[in-house]
Parts: sequence; structure tokens; C-alpha cells
Amino acid sequence: MWAGGIALILGILTPLAALAIAVSMLYAVVLEIKKGFPFIAPDPFQIPEGDYAGPMGVGDPPSWEKAAMYVVMCGVLITSGGGPFSVDLAFLSPNVQALLG
Repeated sequence: MWAGGIALILGILTPLAALAIAVSMLYAVVLEIKKGFPFIAPDPFQIPEGDYAGPMGVGDPPSWEKAAMYVVMCGVLITSGGGPFSVDLAFLSPNVQALLG
């Protein structure tokens, strides 16, 4: 996961790095759905005191919204690539660069 994040920041093999992260987050979505967590968690400030304590103590109530959001964002990166300032673009052939603009 760290390698995928660093590769995304630098723009190295962006579609592959995003695919690795998307697979990981998709697995998290499946696990959270199996546990019965809702898509959108209730507002933590509206939960009565003492009603929620997560596995690491009091925190955000569980939901699979964040993991699903990462899957969608990685899908965008897989289809659009790293952008004009990515390291990937520096190594593409001039023909491919001309097509990208």
C-alpha cells in the first residue's frame, strides 16, 4: 500500500499503482459490507455519550463510504493517467505525448 501511494504521488506507473490501491479498498468494502456496516455512518456528535466505542476506543462510527470513495477515485486515475507533470509522461514516446496534448 505504501509503494502504491508513493508511486501515485510521483506519477510512476499511475494506472498500475491506482489499480493496486483500488483492489485493496474494494476488499475493504466487501469486508465492511459483510460485517453489516452502513454506507454512511451516523454523525458521531449525535450519538449519545457511551453508545459507541470502536475497536480502538471512541472514534468515528464504522461505514464503508470512505473505502468506496477511494475505489472511485482510483478508477478515475486508472482511466485518466498521471497527468501532464507525471514521471510516466516523460517516458512515453513522442507519438503518445502528441495524442495526449
